[in-house]
Amino acid sequence: VIWRWTVFLVLMASIIYGQRRMEYYERLAFGRLVAEKSARFEVEHRLDVLTNRLGATNSMAGTDEGTSMTSKIFNLMHTCEENSAGALQEIENLGLRESWLLHPDSVKPTASRILGVGGMGVVVQADLLGTPIVLKVPRCPAG
Repeated sequence: VIWRWTVFLVLMASIIYGQRRMEYYERLAFGRLVAEKSARFEVEHRLDVLTNRLGATNSMAGTDEGTSMTSKIFNLMHTCEENSAGALQEIENLGLRESWLLHPDSVKPTASRILGVGGMGVVVQADLLGTPIVLKVPRCPAG
């Protein structure tokens, strides 16, 4: 009878320990998720502040292109204001810090595979470290 109670207590202790470990790892994963979401929000907010501060608006009135973050950044690239270079450098620094900016050598565009053309740029097929991707390339400013 004593050995049954011993086995029972050892099994219960193992179950309780396993449950606590699982709860610990769930809390740890949730904490990481919250930290990542917070960092992403901060970067998106700073990027929005940078583009709004410079007054990056779409020159093609009446289209939806001016509402996307990509078009704001592409417009920044084409402005002649002296603040735009510093803002683009700050955006680049954010991208490197948050690991969403890629090194140009890791992306290889396929010029013969143009997938679409819009008011702000050209969409082409590209290769990212062996994986096929789509790449949006800004149009060069006229003049």
